[in-house]
Amino acid sequence: MKELLSIQLLWLLLSFHSTIGADVLRLVDGGSPCAGRVEVKHQDQWGMVCNDDETERQYHSVICKQLGCGSAVATSEALIFGEHSGLTWLTEVICHGNESALWDCKHGGWELKSCPYPAGVLCSGHIKSRLIGGESICSGRVEIEHGETWVTVCDADFSLKAASVICSELNCGVVVSILRGAHFKEGDGPIWNETLQCEGNESQLFYCPRVSHLNETCSHANDVSIVCSGATEELRLVDGGSPCAGKVEVKHQDRWGMVCDGVWEMEDAEVVWHTGFRLVNGSTECSGRVEIQVHE
Repeated sequence: MKELLSIQLLWLLLSFHSTIGADVLRLVDGGSPCAGRVEVKHQDQWGMVCNDDETERQYHSVICKQLGCGSAVATSEALIFGEHSGLTWLTEVICHGNESALWDCKHGGWELKSCPYPAGVLCSGHIKSRLIGGESICSGRVEIEHGETWVTVCDADFSLKAASVICSELNCGVVVSILRGAHFKEGDGPIWNETLQCEGNESQLFYCPRVSHLNETCSHANDVSIVCSGATEELRLVDGGSPCAGKVEVKHQDRWGMVCDGVWEMEDAEVVWHTGFRLVNGSTECSGRVEIQVHE
């Protein structure tokens, strides 16, 4: 019995040691887990992968597959993923394309070296968001980058939880309002053909489950927009008798306009009520700069 316990304990220790020292792959500074500069963690230290063989591209496909990010759609020549410093773990990487991990490919050995051309890749599973047409990055028409293409989003297939994730992803606080009917002008190009089934607590849009759909009634007249709390100067309540009641107005291109109740939902009102507003530095309680208090 003691021998059996000793063997089991030995296997547990070996397994724990293997897990601690396990090699890890990641993409950084690309906006999602499926785009960025290639880095490998080896012996508990992160290092880059050198893009020193311009004739070999199979390792990009292995990277995307290993990360569960689909296939490679663009590689280092067209990509710049932020400033970088530090050393490179892997050089002279040559893959056949069927390897399950990057370090299973032929390479120059595990050795920290310098390399002026770090490898980068954009995978087909890459997805991130931006807001266009507002007065800051925290308000505007919702657009999603999928692979190399930016697409608009139909208001019929967009939820408050998805809006919350976008505000979080852009470091813009919490969602204040969802504005439907191309409030910040119509976009052009493709329209997003998936439904984002976010829980609302995801750190990035990439982590939201997605379900394919085909809504033939959607056009750019239905492009959805959002306002996040990072753009609070663009939202106010008027003619309600207090700073916390009244018609909802949004500022766009230095002009205030009302939000049509035909595209205003109770979930939008709940967000406005939950955050709380006040007017400061005005001559009365009903004038001044709009400020918002966010209750986490």
